[in-house]
Amino acid sequence: MPEGKITRQRVRDHLRRLWAVYLIGVAALCFLNHLVFTMTRPGYSDDETLKIMLLNTGIPIEEAKLLEKVENLGFRTVETVELTVAPEDATSRMLLITQLVSGYGDIYITDEAGLSVLNEREACHTVREVQDGLHLVVISNGTNVESALDALDILAEELENEK
Repeated sequence: MPEGKITRQRVRDHLRRLWAVYLIGVAALCFLNHLVFTMTRPGYSDDETLKIMLLNTGIPIEEAKLLEKVENLGFRTVETVELTVAPEDATSRMLLITQLVSGYGDIYITDEAGLSVLNEREACHTVREVQDGLHLVVISNGTNVESALDALDILAEELENEK
């Protein structure tokens, strides 16, 4: 009759023989967890996202506060707000033009240098100066232009409050 006691030696032998099975099992569970999380998380299309890009500006804006104000106005098309800070060399023409063509943002908050590049490319839908040298620009090929135009006043008010 086989011995039924669990001993340290028997556990070591068991793990030494079956370590690959346990490793494959852990990897499979991690993959399954990732797959379930990816499939069940809420996703938003580009039409439901208001993308705001800071170009050559270092102003503090809170995404959650801005989204709350946008939701209070009853925009049905805006589910989330994404705030992106452009890299340091964002005024270089090639990078900015690439971002404009790809629809990288709906609203740009920019300084005079970025505004001149946007005006040269005729990419501005609406321009509004909120602070000295700081402009709000709605990009004409954005994915959510109507909501961006509606949210422009909210964003301008938020920027004026940050002054």
